[in-house]
Amino acid sequence: MVNWTIDDKAFTTQYSAATRAGKKAAATEPRAVAARYLRASGRLAIELTNGATVLIPVRLLQGMREATQYFKRYCQQPRER
Repeated sequence: MVNWTIDDKAFTTQYSAATRAGKKAAATEPRAVAARYLRASGRLAIELTNGATVLIPVRLLQGMREATQYFKRYCQQPRER
């Protein structure tokens, strides 16, 4: 069995490094801020923090066939732009 204990100094050092890395990534890398299913075109629209929008046909995404049925049934559909 593996011992997963860590002393306070090592924890503080690793936590600080991880926090800095996370802040840097949040400031420099695009992140998703919203996603919606566009029923008319069968695409997933993902809006990013840098203002870009990525459109992906859901038929190309593994596991999205079932999700598409969920979206059609339960999600309110915004107008496509």
